[in-house]
Amino acid sequence: MELLIENGIGLLYFNRPEIYNPLDLKTARELYSNLRKLSIDKTVKAVIISGRGKAFCAGGDIRAVLKHKDGPAAAFHEMAINVQPCIMEMRNMQKPIIAAINGVAAGGGFSISLAADFRIMDPKAVMKLGFTSNALSVDAAGTFNLPRIVGNAKALEIATFDEPINAEEALRIGLVNKISEEGKVVEFAKEYAMKICEKSLHTFSWSKRLINSSFESTIETQMEKEHQALVICVSHPDGIEGITAFVEKRKAVYNSYEL
Repeated sequence: MELLIENGIGLLYFNRPEIYNPLDLKTARELYSNLRKLSIDKTVKAVIISGRGKAFCAGGDIRAVLKHKDGPAAAFHEMAINVQPCIMEMRNMQKPIIAAINGVAAGGGFSISLAADFRIMDPKAVMKLGFTSNALSVDAAGTFNLPRIVGNAKALEIATFDEPINAEEALRIGLVNKISEEGKVVEFAKEYAMKICEKSLHTFSWSKRLINSSFESTIETQMEKEHQALVICVSHPDGIEGITAFVEKRKAVYNSYEL
């Protein structure tokens, strides 16, 4: 993985472009380590994940799987226990995470993109679940995130037929948020991130937590969580600034990065 920080935005690139950025143990461990670094770095306000070359991430390194000394099952077991912490770190990170899908996103790459908060896709990129057409079940929280994004029926259709999904179709079904100009997906993602960062990141962190938890909560529990979050937000410097700006009929300026 390649890590850069530009203007308060952490940029993470899958960086084995000559073989379409496969996901292996080393890459998974580096991804997790870098996500942790960006999560605790107070100078970083948002994170973008993309790939170098023609692929975002083409999924697991099948050649390495077949060469594993203890067989494919052991290889997939090792991969799963190293990828799962990455997915949880993305879900729990209080900063916005954008997947800038520059090329093919398949298998584990598909699932990692789903774990991001937002997905922006190059018009020539393609997404493909990848597992089921090779008689494998979906991994890396794909079956958790996909139905929450596109709905159960569409998620099962994608899993059943496993057809390539182009940018227009991905946008139509709500799989991605935006389509960039060709070759400019990272630049588009940077602009998107800066727009988010003009808002209150403290409020964003609470919105992310509340929306993510809503699928596991009763309505009574969810309303109580909202109640507690509202009290916390209105007591935060960003909340004070927001309501003061509203009363004074001016644009709010949020300078606090305390999440």
